[in-house]
Amino acid sequence: MLIEGDVMAGITKVLCKNPDVSCRPEKPEGAILFNPVEDKIELLNMTGLTIWELVDNNTIGDISEGLIEIFGDVSREELEKDVIEFIDNLVEKGFVNECGKTE
Repeated sequence: MLIEGDVMAGITKVLCKNPDVSCRPEKPEGAILFNPVEDKIELLNMTGLTIWELVDNNTIGDISEGLIEIFGDVSREELEKDVIEFIDNLVEKGFVNECGKTE
């Protein structure tokens, strides 16, 4: 799990896509992620694909900010909660890794 205990500490973790994972867009539905090492597939809707595209070298906070710019008037607190849940799922399945922490 990416976020344990202190939520703010988790929000500042820098995320990276697993370089072994391939992404095949399936517009307008979203995309399919494939992790050949773990032999796992993840189906993404368009919001999930947008988050995936924002992941590399960004924090949960950065991703949330990008989504607010795209989708407009949404609750940042609720959005970050949803992003954390989504990213935790991708981390658990080996699609995304923690690659550092902001200062």
